[in-house]
Amino acid sequence: SCSVFNSSAKKTAPLNLQKLLASSTVNITGSTFVSTNGLNGGAIGITNSTSNVSISNCVFTGSYASSGGGVFLSYASNVRLEGNTFRDTSATDGGAIFIDHSQQIGIRNCVFESVSAANGGGIKINTFSASITIEASVFRGGESSVSGGAIMIVSGNSQIAMNKVEIYNSSARTSGGGIFIGSANNDLQLVIVTVN
Repeated sequence: SCSVFNSSAKKTAPLNLQKLLASSTVNITGSTFVSTNGLNGGAIGITNSTSNVSISNCVFTGSYASSGGGVFLSYASNVRLEGNTFRDTSATDGGAIFIDHSQQIGIRNCVFESVSAANGGGIKINTFSASITIEASVFRGGESSVSGGAIMIVSGNSQIAMNKVEIYNSSARTSGGGIFIGSANNDLQLVIVTVN
């Protein structure tokens, strides 16, 4: 575990992981990121990776970026986020997490509080031919200045499952105060999704 405070990166993310091979495993556990910022990933950026990556029991507070206020995933596979808390993180796309052209992504037991973005206050999913699961997670007070106060999905030919997801007091100026889905040819599975 580690603690990162007031760190910034102009072109990537404060913790930047690139071109990880499938044979490698990366575990980021019990870490704290406070007031960090970057271009792609306010705290963590993972790009062009086929490695098994686990981000668990971490806290992201006040982090911001252009894409992915806390975590940015681009062309990444086999990434699991579990037991993380995102609080007061912000971005243009994906106030807490931005998933861009990535596959096999799992988000479980995460909390998103007072996160904000133009698109996807908590999470923005912009991917094709992917398998993405969000389960047992809570969104409180997400805000979007365009669409998707908590979650924005813009994808195609993907399997996206949401199970036991709770969304409270989220808003968007244009559409999808809780969830915005602007995509085609997806297999969407929504099980016990609560929106208040």
